[in-house]
Amino acid sequence: MSSTLKRALSWGGSALGILGVAFVALKLFDYGNRVPMNRIGMGQWFGIAALALVYGASGFLLAIAWRDILRHLGVTVRRDWAAWAYGVSQLAKYVPGNVFHLAGRQALGASAGLPQWPLGKSLVWELGTIAVMAGLFALWTIPSFLPLPVWVALLVFACAAGGSVAIIRRVFSPDLARAAALQLVFLALSGIIFATLFKLLGGGWNWVPVGGAYVVAWLVGLVTPGAPAGVGVREAVLFFLLRPLLGQADLLEIILIGRLVTAAGDLAFFLAASVCFSGRPTGLLVETA
Repeated sequence: MSSTLKRALSWGGSALGILGVAFVALKLFDYGNRVPMNRIGMGQWFGIAALALVYGASGFLLAIAWRDILRHLGVTVRRDWAAWAYGVSQLAKYVPGNVFHLAGRQALGASAGLPQWPLGKSLVWELGTIAVMAGLFALWTIPSFLPLPVWVALLVFACAAGGSVAIIRRVFSPDLARAAALQLVFLALSGIIFATLFKLLGGGWNWVPVGGAYVVAWLVGLVTPGAPAGVGVREAVLFFLLRPLLGQADLLEIILIGRLVTAAGDLAFFLAASVCFSGRPTGLLVETA
């Protein structure tokens, strides 16, 4: 591949990320206008900001999981490069179409000299494994519909999650199993972050069913074609699953602020990846099977 084409692909991938920044900025402005500022105290705002930062930091788990998926496919890259490429491209998921973050990562990988076929397959494997892991969190929602203790739901979930990772390790590879485990941790953190926000804004501490509902809603948004970052779809599913726990107006407010947390967190992840790893997109260790 010529150096000119590599530079064009690199600029193209980065441009999609920057376009994502613009869409996130518009979303944050829109969410900010719709949030009832006078009903949220200063302490609650600090809590919301902290949750956004934790969510942003959890994005690095997905970046390392993607690196492990590449290793499963016979391609090894440096961890800092994976964090940079993933973080820079990830915001493009907010661009209408819900595929531009994948296109951006493909372009950045191509510009770095990664083999295109394994790179493209890594995106499919990533979506497949994280969808499977997210589906397990439906077990967290069981106490909302059946008279079942929370600890039983967690025990069943732990067995299912551990069994799923073990099967992936045995059938595929330790690298793919490690990626699935990292995705599982990311999803659990995402659910707990939303459950903490739910409690912070007066919704009560029901972290297992609330967190499970969030991950299930996230999964539905992920697999819905064309919905940028699952916008609208995730909120509708969350409202349906959580409306028995809280009044309609308060629940809608929490769901809106939850989107504010994730959008701000994604922006923080983008900035951290851009600043911390901006000087390290070259010098890849690439091994093809």
